[in-house]
Parts: sequence; structure tokens; C-alpha cells
Amino acid sequence: MSGIDPFILRRLPDWLAFRRDLHRHPELGFTEYRTISKLAQRLRPLGYTLRLGPDAISREAIIGAPPASAIEAAKAQALASGALVEDVERMPDGTTALIAELRRSEGPIVAMRFDVDALALNEDSSDMHRPRRLGFASAAPGLMHACGHDGHATIGLAIAEFAAQNDTSWSGTLRLIFQPAEEGGRGARAMVEAGAVDGVDLFVALHLGCDLPSREIACAAKSMMFSAKWDVVFRGTAAHAAGNPENGRNALLAGAQAVTALYALPRHGCLATHVNVGRFQGGTARNVIADRAELEIELRGEAAAALDHMERRARWTLDGIAAAHGCELVVTEMGRTIGAETSPPAASLIRAVAEALPDIERVHDDWPLGGGDDAAFFMHRVQDQGGLAAYLILGSDLAAGHHAINFDFEEADIGIGVRLMAGVLAAATNGGFSFSDERRRTA
Repeated sequence: MSGIDPFILRRLPDWLAFRRDLHRHPELGFTEYRTISKLAQRLRPLGYTLRLGPDAISREAIIGAPPASAIEAAKAQALASGALVEDVERMPDGTTALIAELRRSEGPIVAMRFDVDALALNEDSSDMHRPRRLGFASAAPGLMHACGHDGHATIGLAIAEFAAQNDTSWSGTLRLIFQPAEEGGRGARAMVEAGAVDGVDLFVALHLGCDLPSREIACAAKSMMFSAKWDVVFRGTAAHAAGNPENGRNALLAGAQAVTALYALPRHGCLATHVNVGRFQGGTARNVIADRAELEIELRGEAAAALDHMERRARWTLDGIAAAHGCELVVTEMGRTIGAETSPPAASLIRAVAEALPDIERVHDDWPLGGGDDAAFFMHRVQDQGGLAAYLILGSDLAAGHHAINFDFEEADIGIGVRLMAGVLAAATNGGFSFSDERRRTA
């Protein structure tokens, strides 16, 4: 039994209770007031220096923020369910970000990212669904942790607890980044602009599941997709649908044609591309020419060139449809992700740690992420400054795929994640890994 095992065995029941509490109280991007406050409440007694709100994320760089009414409602709900007033007040205008830092000595700065937001889904209410059966399913109608971020946040808290123990073997500085709004690709870039990873020698992000089984680890995520998320609004002119339809400008019809046209976009011949219209709404009454239609769309590509191709084609299409129907078109970017690659020395470090863990059945060099993650913005900033960055996948048996209403992961994998990240921290900071040499090679 390694030195960390007794600690994990002792603390795991509390971590699982924390995960289940987060699962029961999901919060959407830039409204994670309760989640961040609950984390801050646990981190303060451990001696971490905390940066919340505008100290951790740039208000000016945030895109896709919810309306002020939604933010205020989230604050009220958070305060009613255990958030502290002083924490909520430090996060105005949806700046629900937290950076916790512990400095032990001179040495490298190791940063670890943990995303904390949930999704707009109604969770499965059947008894076949374990969270429902055991009483920790979402208590918030229309919201659900369906991607494992409650598990990620819990691993971050657990690492914080372990690293704060006096007898742990690491040096330097540990910086824990609890990021809002990963869903939709909105939170990381704004945290980068606030300096969240400036000066970092090694950055590591992880994700549970991704179709990788429990007791398997991938040292690097591959096929991180580039994506653009747009809100599209057609503005037309209302008119009586039978009396004088010639005076109307039918925004709903424009939107309907946009849906089919977007799915019919010519694809890139050499690179994978995807398009999805996730929401379409418009009109006011059956006998009125609709003067407004709203779409939420997402474009993806496996490379920057592929996404650029899709964005140009989509914009030409939308402009043409708006012109054909005499409608005004408004396109607003609501999120974006980019690709990134794990630094080879960081992948080698992760492999060495993973192969030494008990009960790990297989370690993969890489594994497809299956989508995008705005952690890539952190990775690029660290690498551009001469540091190393990694995105690893922690295998976990899933009840259903990510973003499904009956999603759930194997909770025992939280313990494996703690062992892995603690091992990475120790290996990166105990003198056996030369960051200065790597910086010179990658700068």
C-alpha cells in the first residue's frame, strides 16, 4: 500500500458525499455560485490562497454570459442552499471562477484545471438511474451534471486536501483552477486573459470517461475539435397571415430554411466537420407572420482549416437566406474551442506515474476526446510561454454517454484520479523532472 492509499481510504466517503451534493445542485456556466462557494469553504481551512470572481476571470473577456435575471436567480438559489454571502459578492456578473494556490517552497508551478458546470438537461427520473435510486439526482428541474464535471471538481478538492498534508512529498507551487462554463467553450479563454496560467511550468487537465473503461488511463487526448457556437436571430416583419401576408417578412420561414441549409452545407473533403442546430424557436401566433426566429447552432472541425471552412459556408448561407426573405440577420458568437496537443515530456511523465498505480489495467499513449474542450486555451498559453501542458483521460465505466439524461460514472474512479494527479504533482516537483531544460527546448 502506497503512502496515499490510507489517506484515500479514509477520505473517499466524504469525497463521494461531496460529489453527490454537487450532482444534486447542478449549475449552468457562469452561474456556479453554490459550487464555487462550497469549494472555497473547503479550501480556506487548508491554507490555500483563493482568487474568486474578477481576480480569477476577466469580466471583459466573457462571452455567452446568461442574462442578468438568470444570474440573480442563481445567486438567490445558491444562497438558499449553502453558499456564503461573502463568496457570492466576490463574483459579480457571472464571474464564477476560483483559483486556489498553495506554495510550499521554491520550485515549479504545477496547475491543474477542473471544470465545474452542468448542462441544461432533465435528468432521468426512473429507478434504473442510480442517482435517482440513491437519492442524489438533480434537484434543479432542467439542469443536470451529465458530463462528469461534479467528479472533476471533487478530484480537485481531494487533490487540494492531499497536497495540504504536511507529510506529502512535493515542492514548489500547486495552482488549482476551478473553471466555469466549459460547456459551450466559454470559461477558459476569459480565465487565460486574467492570467490564470501565467508562469505555469506544467498544466494538466483531465476528463472522466470519454468511452475509456475504468482502470485505464490515456496520457493524452487526441482529436480535440475546433468549434464555434453561434446564436442566430432572424428579424422579420409581423403581418396578418391571411389578410395582408405580402406586408410580412417571415422570420420563421427563414429560420426553417436555415436549419435544412445548415445541415446540407458542403463538407471539407479532407477534414472531418460537423454541424448541429440544437434549438429553433420563433413566432407568436398561428395567424401572424412570424417576425422573429432564433437558432442555436454549433459548427465543428477537426482542424482550424475545417472550422474556418464551415464558418464561411454557414455565414454565406445565413446571409443569403436573410436577404431572400427580407429579414435582418444577427449572429452572436457564444463560445469557441480550439485544438491542442499534449507536450510529449508531459505525456511521458503521466505514463510513468500511471504505470506505477495499483489496479491500472492499461495505459494508452492517447485516446480520442470525442469533442472539444476549452482547456486548450490554457494549454496554448502555457506552451507559448515555454511550459508543458497535458490533457489526460481517466477511464470510467459510464451508465450512458456524455450529455445523456441517464449519464453516471463509476465513483470509485475518483480515488484513481486522486492517486494519478497526486503522483503527477510529486513526480513533477520532487527534482526528477527538469522544467528549465524543457522550457529551453519548447520556448
